Amino acid sequence: MENIDINKMKLLAKNGDVNAISDLGYYYREGIHVRKNHRKSFEYFKKGIELNSSYLIWCLADAYAYGEGTKKNLKNAFKYYLLAAKLGEPEAITTLGVCYFYGKGIKKNVKKAIKYYRLATKGKDICAYFNLGLCYEWGDGVKKNNKKAFEFFLKAAHLGHSRSLYKVGKCYVEGKGVTKNYKEALKWFKKSALEKDPEALSYLGICFHNGWGVKKDFKKSIEYCKKALSLGDDIANYNLGLCYLDGEGVKKNINKAKKYFIKAKKMGIDVKEELKRCKINK
Repeated sequence: MENIDINKMKLLAKNGDVNAISDLGYYYREGIHVRKNHRKSFEYFKKGIELNSSYLIWCLADAYAYGEGTKKNLKNAFKYYLLAAKLGEPEAITTLGVCYFYGKGIKKNVKKAIKYYRLATKGKDICAYFNLGLCYEWGDGVKKNNKKAFEFFLKAAHLGHSRSLYKVGKCYVEGKGVTKNYKEALKWFKKSALEKDPEALSYLGICFHNGWGVKKDFKKSIEYCKKALSLGDDIANYNLGLCYLDGEGVKKNINKAKKYFIKAKKMGIDVKEELKRCKINK
């Protein structure tokens, strides 16, 4: 780890060096080079108001939003996100959109949320691209448009947004907004899986199970599904249930299949037919 002279940095911060103040605020928030102390990080972030620093004010807004070093206050969070956005902080502009979308610290207004997401894309903020993709996917505040949703997910994915990598893969699997292409889907799921996205891992399991864009490999399918399950993906319960029911990649085990299907059912997945098959095969 880089050797940092904290005392020297504190002296610089005392003299108003914005970079030293920013770094110290970050170090105390994350517990890097110093013991984690949200109260101290908050004090450094607060200096951003007099320094007119968009980054520090954005961090101050986050502190109010999550109650780090101060009492949680969504109205104050919104106030400082707005100030940081006016000063041109791209991530603050996106977060303003999120505040309007969910009504956090301000009255809910989806149209205004989209306005801020669009504004943030001018600064190539990856979360803004992703959020616009979601809006077009579900028709929130805009007319539903799968092609536009895919385009925004793809832009965010090219910039390394892990969730967008998964979304691009899913669009290719379902042919939503783009021509169905299992090989392309597999490529994007693999990229997302490297970021440990549970649903991407689950879909990789499906691809290897069904031979989508790759040669069927039930053992690999099981491997990916178990990884997805360990990270909390509920679809993996259903996929593993099928593998144990049919003895694909594992020894056939109706009891294990039933256990996975029941877990899937609890998460709202329709498994009536699969549970019937469990009874028939017993």
